[in-house]
Amino acid sequence: MNSTNKALPHPHFETADLIDQGLQARKQAYKQRFLALWTTYQKESALAHLKDREALAGLERLTTWMDGWVCFSWDFVQEETLMLIKSLAQESSGKLSYLNGLLPAKALKAAELSSLLFLADGTPAPMDPAEYAYYNNLLQTTLTDKKSAEAQIELIEETLPQIKNYQHDPHRFTPHFALIARGGYGRRELSFASDVDLAYLVDLEGLGKLDRLVLQEQLKRLSELFVEVPLEVASQYFELGEDLERFSQTEALHAIPSLLEARLISGNAKLLDRFKKEVRAACPTERMVRFLNAQVAELKLDRIEELTLKEGRGGLRHLQFALWMVVLLTKPKKTDTFGLLGELEEKGWLTPVQRAVAIQSLETIWDLRNFMGLYEQYRPILESMGEKLLAQEKLSERFTDRLAMAYLKLKHRFTQVDQLDLNRLNASLSLATLADKLIAKVLDRMHEERLPGFLLVKHLGSNQIRKLWDYNRPERAPGQIDEELFLDWNNLFALFGYLANNGNDLAGPLAEGLANLLSRLYKKQSELPKEALQDFVFHLFSAEHSAEAVKQMMDIALPIENDQARTLLGLFLPEVNQMRYLLRNLEVHQYPLCIHSQKALARMELEIVKFRRNEPELWRFIGPGELFALKWSIFFHDLGKINLFRDHEQLGPKLSGRMLDRLGFDVNSDLVDLIRLLVQHHQSMVRFSKLSTHLDLGLLKFFELAQRDPRKLILLYLVNISDFKSVSEQMADKAGHLDEFFQRVLSILEVIRHGANLTQTINEFLDQKVEEQKEAVIRDLLLHQACNRSLDEVLLEPLRLAAPKISEQLLKNRSELSSAVHYLALGELDPKSLDKHYQRFSRILADQVPKDQLFNLARPYSSDWHWFFTAIPNRYLLSASPQQLTRQLLDFDNFREQTLRFSFIKGSAGEYDSLLFYANEDPGIQAKIAFALNSKGINLELAKINRVVYLDGSQGVVGFFQGVSLKGGEISVVELESMVLNLHLPDMGRPSWVAKHQVKLQVSYFLEREKGYQVTETEPGQFLRQPVECWAVKVSMLDTAYAYFKIMMALASLGVTPIQVTVTTIGNQLVDYFYVSAEEKQLLEDKQFDQVLAKFLDSEIHQ
Repeated sequence: MNSTNKALPHPHFETADLIDQGLQARKQAYKQRFLALWTTYQKESALAHLKDREALAGLERLTTWMDGWVCFSWDFVQEETLMLIKSLAQESSGKLSYLNGLLPAKALKAAELSSLLFLADGTPAPMDPAEYAYYNNLLQTTLTDKKSAEAQIELIEETLPQIKNYQHDPHRFTPHFALIARGGYGRRELSFASDVDLAYLVDLEGLGKLDRLVLQEQLKRLSELFVEVPLEVASQYFELGEDLERFSQTEALHAIPSLLEARLISGNAKLLDRFKKEVRAACPTERMVRFLNAQVAELKLDRIEELTLKEGRGGLRHLQFALWMVVLLTKPKKTDTFGLLGELEEKGWLTPVQRAVAIQSLETIWDLRNFMGLYEQYRPILESMGEKLLAQEKLSERFTDRLAMAYLKLKHRFTQVDQLDLNRLNASLSLATLADKLIAKVLDRMHEERLPGFLLVKHLGSNQIRKLWDYNRPERAPGQIDEELFLDWNNLFALFGYLANNGNDLAGPLAEGLANLLSRLYKKQSELPKEALQDFVFHLFSAEHSAEAVKQMMDIALPIENDQARTLLGLFLPEVNQMRYLLRNLEVHQYPLCIHSQKALARMELEIVKFRRNEPELWRFIGPGELFALKWSIFFHDLGKINLFRDHEQLGPKLSGRMLDRLGFDVNSDLVDLIRLLVQHHQSMVRFSKLSTHLDLGLLKFFELAQRDPRKLILLYLVNISDFKSVSEQMADKAGHLDEFFQRVLSILEVIRHGANLTQTINEFLDQKVEEQKEAVIRDLLLHQACNRSLDEVLLEPLRLAAPKISEQLLKNRSELSSAVHYLALGELDPKSLDKHYQRFSRILADQVPKDQLFNLARPYSSDWHWFFTAIPNRYLLSASPQQLTRQLLDFDNFREQTLRFSFIKGSAGEYDSLLFYANEDPGIQAKIAFALNSKGINLELAKINRVVYLDGSQGVVGFFQGVSLKGGEISVVELESMVLNLHLPDMGRPSWVAKHQVKLQVSYFLEREKGYQVTETEPGQFLRQPVECWAVKVSMLDTAYAYFKIMMALASLGVTPIQVTVTTIGNQLVDYFYVSAEEKQLLEDKQFDQVLAKFLDSEIHQ
C-alpha cells in the first residue's frame, strides 16, 4: 500500500487561463496512476487467488488497499485546493453573470403565474381546481428557483472578494469532515465484484461561507476523480443535522442500513457517531424491519446448478437482510458481519457450530464471487490452455456450470465437480437456514403503541395485533375484545385507521371478538356520528395500507340473515354487503366481486408505489384527495354489478355518488366528479389501447376523456391498470400494452419536467393530429371520388398536368391503385381484405404525393375545407374516422346555402351516436336542438359547440352532440332539420315560480386564459381560432329530463349566448362548461344565475 501514499507531483501554474488545463492534466495523471497500480494489483491478486483458500483475508486486503487509495485521492485533492479556489473564482464570476441574467426571467415568470392565479386584491382567481393546482405548483417551483438564485447571488457577491486572500490550511476541515465507507465496503467486505460505496459527512457549524464553498469544491473534485477510475464508485453527501425525513419514505428505506454500518476512512470519527445517532432517530424501526422482511420474501430460490451469489435466496444479501434487522432492533457494538456473528454467539442466538458454518459458507461464497470479479484476468490463461469457449464466457450475476468448469481448471481447490457442488450448495443452503433462523429470532418480539383510547400490542414477526388494552381496565384478558371499548365509535375508527396506516393484521381472537360485537354495532347504526364517519372513510381510503384494513373489515362478518350479508365495512357502507360473494362475468373474472375488489385495491397500492418511484415529477399532481379518489374508485369500480339488469359502468358512478352524498361529501364537488369519472371509465383506457390506427385514435380519445388534465390522465391509468391486472392471475402478465400506451402519454407530458406550458403543448400535439386527420380525409375523399368516377380522372390526369415527375413516379404503382379502386368500388370482399386495399391506396398517396398536391387534387370536390377543420371542435375531428369525416364534409358542402344542417353517424356497439350540426344566423338555436333531440328519446351525454363569427358580422354555431338513442335506430336528419326549424319552444312559466323540489346544483365561475377561443372568418373562406380570455361557467348537477335544454333557456332568459359549450355526463351527473365574456359573467352573477337556473330546472314543460 505504500505505493498509493506517494503524492503525484503537480506543475505550478500562475496564468488564470491555464487553471483548467492544469486541473485537467492532473486528472489524467491521477487516472493513469490508478490504472497502473490497479492493473498490477488485480493481476497479482488473481494469481494469488488461484493458490489462496482464505477468501475472507482477501476481502480484508482489498478493503485496506482501497482505503489507502481513497485517502491518497483526498490528499491529492488537498494539493489542488489553490487551483480549485482560482477555478472557483472564475466560475463564480461567470455564474454571477448568468444568475443576474436569469433572475429577471424568473421574476417575470413568477409575476405572470401570480397574475394568472390571483386577482388584483390578492384573492385566488376562480379557476378549475385541477388547473389551479397545476399552475400553483409551477409558481411554487419558480419561486423556489428564484429564491435559490437570489441566495446564490448573495453568496457569490459576499465570498468572491474574499477568494483573493484565501489561505488554505490542509487541517482546517478535519474537525468538520468525515469520509466514510458504506455497505459491503463499510463492513470491510470489498471484493473485486463489489461497488465502492462512499459518503461525505460535513458539519457546517463553525465553518464560514467561503470555507463551505471550498470544501464543497473539494468534494466535487473528489467525485470527478472517482469517475475516471474503472470502478463503480457511488458517493452520497450529508450535512450533520440535516432533515433525514426522506429516509422514512418506502423507496429510500434501503439506504438506512448502509449508513448504520458505515465506518470512518478519514476525518473526524465523532461526526460519524453523531450522524449514526441522527439516522437511528429518523429511522422508523418497525417499518424498516417490515420492509426488510418483505425483501426477504421476494428472494427467489435459485436453480440448483446456477447460484446467484449475492441477490438470490441463500446469497450474501439474504444473510445481510437478517443481520440488518439485528442491527436495527438490538443496537450491537459491532456492525461488520464477522463481529456481529461473534456478538450473536455471545448472546446465545448462535451456537459455536452455527457460527463456524456461517463463516465457512461465507468463505466459499466470497471465494466464488471474487473468482467472478477477477475473471477478466483469467481469460488469457484460459485462452492459452486452449479453452476458447470458457475464455469467451459472458458473465452474469449467476455462478453457472461453465464458470464452475473454469474454476475447476484454474483453481486446484477441488479435484472434482462433486466437491465443488457440495461446498457451494452447502454454503447457500446453510446461509439461507441461518438467515431465516435469525429473522425468526429477531422478529419474535412484541411492540407497544399507545393510541388515545387504548394500548395496542403487536408481534413484529407475524405483523399481528395480539392485545388491546383499555387504559382504565387493565385486568381485562388481553387476548379478548373489551366490548365496551369498541362500542365507542371513536375507538373503532382509531383501530382500523391504525391498521390502514400500518398494514397490521388483527389476531384471530380479536377479529372474532369484533365479529361477536357486530350485531350490537348494527343496532347502534343510527347513532353513527356523520362527520367522524366521513373523516374515517376518507382516511381509510387514502392511507398507505387501505387494502389490508378494508379486507379485514370485510372478513369480520355475521352469519347470513334473510339472505343478506352483514360485514363490519358494510356497517358504514351498506352497499359493500351487496358485493359479498357476488358472481359476475365468470368467463373473464376469476374471483367473486368482493374478492376482485379487494385484489384491485391491493394492486392499486402496488401500482402507486411503482408510479411514485418511476415518475416523481408527475406524482406531485397527486394529493390526499386524489389518493382517496383512486382507492375509493378502484374498490367500488364494479359496484354497478350489484344490479344484474343495469350497465355497471353507468350505474356505478351513480351509486358512488349516492354513497358519498350519504357520508356528507358535496355531490357537486370536484372530488366526487372525479370519482364518477374514474368509476365509469375504469375500462376505457383498456379499450383505447387496443385502437391501432395511424392517427393514434386511442391516445387522442384518452386525452379528451381526461380533459387534457395530467392529473386525470395519471388517475385513469392507475385505475385501469389495477383493475386489469386483478381480473385473474393470467391478466396480470398481459398488461404490457397498457404500460406501452401510457408511455406514449408520458412522452407528451415530458414537457412538464421542463416547465413548459402544458395547455399549449397539448394543443400543439392535437393540432398536429388534426392536420394528419385532414390529410387522411383528403386521401379518403380522392379514393371515394376515384371509385365514383375513375382513377385517371380524379388522380392521374390532373397530376400529369400539374406535376409530371410525381405522376411518372405514381404510375409505377398504377396496378395496385387500380386494384384497390376496383375492389373498394365493388365492396364484395370481406372487411379485412377491403381494409387492406384501403390502407395500401392511402399509403401510396401519402408516400409519393406531397401534401399540397393532394390538397389541390381534392379541392374541386369540396369548397369548405378551411371552415370544416376550423369550426368543428378538435375532439370530434380526432374521434371520428377519416371515412366518417369525408362523408360529413360532403354533407356540409356549400354550408352557406342552408340555415341548418345535420349529419348523423350511428355509433358502434357500446359507443355513442354522433350528431354533427351547423346553424347559421341563430346562435341560440342550441336550445331548440336540445329540445328536439330529447323529444325524440335521445339522451345527450357529450357535446362541444363553437360560436362562429362570419366576415359580414353574422353569427352561427358549429358543434356536435353525442348520446344514446333510447328508441334505437338511425335519426332522419331531414326530419330533424324540419322539426327544429319549425319548432315553437314550450311555455316555461314565469320568474315567480315557487320551487317544488330542492335541486342539488352547483354553479361556479373560472377565469379561463388559455382554453377559450372564438372561431372567426378573417377573409373570405379563411377561418381562424382566435384565443380569447373568457370565463367558464361550470354547472354541476344530477342529470334530469331536458336538463341541457333548460340550462340554455336559463342563459337565454338573461341574454347570454356562450362562446363555447362543453357538455359531459358521468353516470347521472352533468358537468357542463359555458364559456362567456367577462361582461356576461358579471351579468350572470348580478342576476343570481344559480337561482334562475334552479327555477328553470324545477319547471314543468307544457306543450
